[in-house]
Order: sequence, then structure tokens, then C-alpha cells
Amino acid sequence: MRVFSSLCSVVWTIFHRSRIDDEMDAELWAHIEDRANDLERAGLPHAEAVRRARLEFGGYQKFKEECREALGTHLVETLVQDARYGLRMLRKSPGFTAVAVLTLALGIGANTSLFSIVNGVLLKPLPYPLPNQLVSLYVKASNGQEIGVSYPNFLDWQKANKTFSSIAASYWDDFILAARDKAERLHGERASSSFFSVLGVEPVIGRVYTASEDQLGAAPVVLISAGLWERKFGSSRDILGKTIALSGSQYMVIGVLPGTFCQSIFSGTRYDVYLPIGQWNDPVLRDRKNHQVDVVGRLRTGISLPQARSEMAQISQHLSIEYHENEGVALHPLKQDVVGDVQPFSLSCWELSDSSC
Repeated sequence: MRVFSSLCSVVWTIFHRSRIDDEMDAELWAHIEDRANDLERAGLPHAEAVRRARLEFGGYQKFKEECREALGTHLVETLVQDARYGLRMLRKSPGFTAVAVLTLALGIGANTSLFSIVNGVLLKPLPYPLPNQLVSLYVKASNGQEIGVSYPNFLDWQKANKTFSSIAASYWDDFILAARDKAERLHGERASSSFFSVLGVEPVIGRVYTASEDQLGAAPVVLISAGLWERKFGSSRDILGKTIALSGSQYMVIGVLPGTFCQSIFSGTRYDVYLPIGQWNDPVLRDRKNHQVDVVGRLRTGISLPQARSEMAQISQHLSIEYHENEGVALHPLKQDVVGDVQPFSLSCWELSDSSC
């Protein structure tokens, strides 16, 4: 409160400087005249009394400067004078001014962009409930390279593990949406029924598909994004239960996912449709040597990442023996995988403040 009052006082003084100066002049001259009157009564002539009074009083302007400093306006006035001088110099050199302004604009823009990246990618948590529990899982090949997971491996991991509350598989795919006006290519994802519970995502209307629907031979169902719902179906709730044609097959719409979610957790690609991966009758998906599935899991409460790594290493070892493969497993915090390629780039640019980054 004192700081605010002091600031208000300084601002008021600056905007009433002329009045303050007049009052200081009157006050100072009053002191000089009082002393001159005393000297005149002591027998000195009037002119000599005034001269001696001014000499005794000291530098007139010095006292005015001291009063201004006491009022807290001296620094502000100095800054204003410096700013005016700088503007005059800039007006005299328009070429230099243009270069200086452009350099400042580029520097501010670059730093703003870098902070947006650092803040949005590195500092903010993942947009899911309890994001520190989310872990990405990979197969570690015999050469030490971390690669995707085969769908059969995922199913074995899902059954055998005890450290995850749930794990989920996903595989990106493109689809052609048949429409009356024109066909449209959509980015989509085939995901296990556990995918949405692992990430803690609820549809805005309808429901997600169940484990029984995530099987070969089950009735074909699909979840659509909020963007597709608005763009193609006018955000009508009547979309639930209707069928849409995707790449020549009919799928019943059972739910609409929130607009904040429909984006790949790894690549950032925006998806418009989600289909049960277990319904996909493709030899690629059934081949244990085909490592193209992304796997993400949610740790149970109280379970640490080292504990999960230890358990998954044992499971992987048993599978390698059973299927005569030399494969391991790698686990990373999902946040680390999401920002892995961006983090060193962003931080180095931020530290160097180099606009070339």
C-alpha cells in the first residue's frame, strides 16, 4: 500500500511539475527575504542585505534539485530527457534507425517464438490426467535400436504385466470418407479399446468402443473428431447411430471425441476418425516380426518406472525364449518421447538467444 501511495505521489508530481516549481520558488524566496529583513534591521542597506542573504542561503538551483530528488521525480525526468535525446539522434539518422528497429523487432519476435515453444512443449504438462504416470513402450532390437511393437507382442504384454493399470496400442492409417459432394481423405488411427482409458479421454457425446468391439468379426464402429463432426455433420447429435463410408466399408458412429484430444500423442498429426485396431484383419497386424504399432501405458498408483522396467524386461525375456527372438524392451516417460527431438534444440536456442535457431 505504501509503494502504491508513493507511486501515485510521484505520478502526481510529474504531471504538476510547473505548479510544484512555482511553489518551491515561492518558498525559497520567502526564506531569503526573511533573512534579508533580519540583516536590514541590523543596519545593512536593503541591496546589501539581499545579496548577503542569498550568499548565506547557498546555490538556489542546488536546493531546487535536492527538493526534486526528495520528491522522487529526478530519475523519471532524467529518463524522459534521455529518451528525447535518443529520439532526436534517431531522427537525424533514418538509416540507422530503420536497422535498429528491424533488429529489435526480429530479436523480440525470435525470443517470443522460442518462449512459446519452450512454454508450450517443455514447461506445460501433457494434456492428460496424471501425465507423470504415462509411459511409452518400445521393442529393443538386438542392435540396441528402439523400434515399434508388433501387435502380438502388445497382446502378450497386456496380459502378462502387473505394473500398468492398462496399456494401449495404436496404428495410424488414412481413410477416404465418401460424401455426396466429394470424397475426402481423412487421417485416422486404429487404436485398442484401452487407448482412451489410458489417456483419460471421454467423448463429448456417445461412448468409446468396448473390448468386445475390439475383436475380429465385431460390428464395425467408429469414433469421430469434434472437427469432423462440425465440418461434415453440423454438430448434430443425430450423428450417433448413423453409418459413414470409410474406404469402401460402412462404420457406425458411436461417439464424438473432444476437439482438444484428436491429435497423435507422438507426431502431433490431427486425426478425424478412430477405429478398433482388433477389427483390422490385415496380415501386417498379425505378424510378430512387424514392428509398426505404438504402445503407451499408464503406471499403477505407487509403481515407479524402474519397477515397470524390471517387470517388462522379465516378460520380454520369456517371450524371446518362447518365440526364438533376441528382443528386449524399452520404457520412457511419455513426456520425454513427445519433446525428445525438440528439447535440446529449444533449450540451446533459448540459452543462446540466437534468432538463427
